[in-house]
Amino acid sequence: MPSVRERWLFDGWELTQGTVRDWAYRGGTGDTTSFVGENTMVPGRSGAMWRPKVQGPATFSLDVWIKGADRETVQGEYRTLLRAVRRRHRMVNVVRTLASGEQITADVEVIGGITPQYLSQRVWRASIAFSIPAGAWRSVTSYSHVSSQANATFPKTLVLTNLEPSTEAHDELVIKVHGPGAHITVTDVTDGVDGDWFWYAAAMTADQWFTLDCKTWAITAGKDSAPADGTWFNPHAVHHNGARYLSVPAARPGQTPTVRVAVAGANGTTATYVQVSGARSYAA
Repeated sequence: MPSVRERWLFDGWELTQGTVRDWAYRGGTGDTTSFVGENTMVPGRSGAMWRPKVQGPATFSLDVWIKGADRETVQGEYRTLLRAVRRRHRMVNVVRTLASGEQITADVEVIGGITPQYLSQRVWRASIAFSIPAGAWRSVTSYSHVSSQANATFPKTLVLTNLEPSTEAHDELVIKVHGPGAHITVTDVTDGVDGDWFWYAAAMTADQWFTLDCKTWAITAGKDSAPADGTWFNPHAVHHNGARYLSVPAARPGQTPTVRVAVAGANGTTATYVQVSGARSYAA
């Protein structure tokens, strides 16, 4: 089966129109970035103490061609291109189609200048370099996984099946916790040992829920019953051990990102669940 045509869209505007404009060469789209962080030197100790790292910013470039029936048309197409990719007051959202047909996205900015090459009066080319400050591409599609509600037995293992192809850590997950339960904890166990975790150090009734946005740090809470507000929620009871509420790494080959859901004592029921939602994360 032939691969899907590669497409590039900038805030919904398609660069890869194919007749009057498209890309001739791209670079950096398969490159991974350097991790950011330093190991710690300890006096009197050989070597250094290893410290966890974070993803650094990424870059890529596109060599674009533009053609038209006459010089005025090409000039107009070039100006349209500039309006689409150069925004000094905000980043531009890029959507790229992979060979599999999956769409991935990133917020980017142009770095450096753009200098066109005039191949003829009707054909121009220009190389454009971009930075991805977040350092990773995300799938356009978001996936949700819910811990089993078949029984009240905890802890439960929640396998994030659809995130398996990811090659970078998941730092932008949205986690919904639904009661009842006391001291509900969600722990990353992707590598077979406890990694990052968060813990709600309070009790929840059967109709109470809250969500944590690991990207924006937003917390929302509510109730299934009236009044459907979050006045019951105690934000000071949310604890976590990492740089975010929860970060789940990409899994080793043959494995899948996985978290463990625990509830203190016998306070969980068939109504208790945790839902983890998010996009796949790609280093390149």
